[in-house]
Amino acid sequence: MDASIPTVELIGSGLQPDYVEPIQRQRFLKRRYSYDDSGTLVMRSITFPSMGTPRSQTTDVFEETAPKKSVKFVDASASSATAGAADSAPSPTKDWTVNTITGLLQQATPSTYNPGIALALAGLAEDRDAAEKMLRDHVHSLTEDSAKQEKTVKPFGSSTGSGDTIWFTTSSQSSMAKPPKIDCKTADLYVHHNVAQDSYQIWMFSTVGQWEKAEHGDPHPFVKDRVLNLSDPDKPSWITHATALTNKSRKKRKVAK
Repeated sequence: MDASIPTVELIGSGLQPDYVEPIQRQRFLKRRYSYDDSGTLVMRSITFPSMGTPRSQTTDVFEETAPKKSVKFVDASASSATAGAADSAPSPTKDWTVNTITGLLQQATPSTYNPGIALALAGLAEDRDAAEKMLRDHVHSLTEDSAKQEKTVKPFGSSTGSGDTIWFTTSSQSSMAKPPKIDCKTADLYVHHNVAQDSYQIWMFSTVGQWEKAEHGDPHPFVKDRVLNLSDPDKPSWITHATALTNKSRKKRKVAK
């Protein structure tokens, strides 16, 4: 008899059975059956596929088990949270772009400034020049339209000369670095009202083609007998020297009283 086949030793009270069923050799798949330390043939634990209902362990011993596949499952909510954190995490380049766009908007369009625009355009961080150019063009276009809508023209005339007092008006909660590029000509005025501080900034378009800060009493660029009157900043005007002197005298008398 093959020594590899275990035998059963009959131990009793001296009585021998009339018949003993012979032990027959059977072939089992090693991956399902094995001998334990005591030499007993036992069925190993079987890992069934995770999908569907587990099959009974009474399955035929020669039936092949479907190969197991290792699948990595990702929690959708966790994945979204991670992705959101990654998207919202600021990078130096993105911060630079947002700050640049914000600064440009505050300087060029204080009356229409929207912080959301800076964040929306932050995707252009890879190309800073393109981002700035696109923003400037867009900002100037918006400001030009806004300024034209608030353009005021008041003609003046006398024996010493005639012309028009033309000014553009904007307002916001902050100051303006300088007026935007708009369609204007020499002696045109730009009045910006800082509502938060209730203060005014006033510029005049000079003979060299740029905005320069204007003050009360500044002479007109080409009408020699006219000076700038800013007694009412919302309504600037070019008045004659004589009118300016009269107003000055009245103011002094009013203060003296």
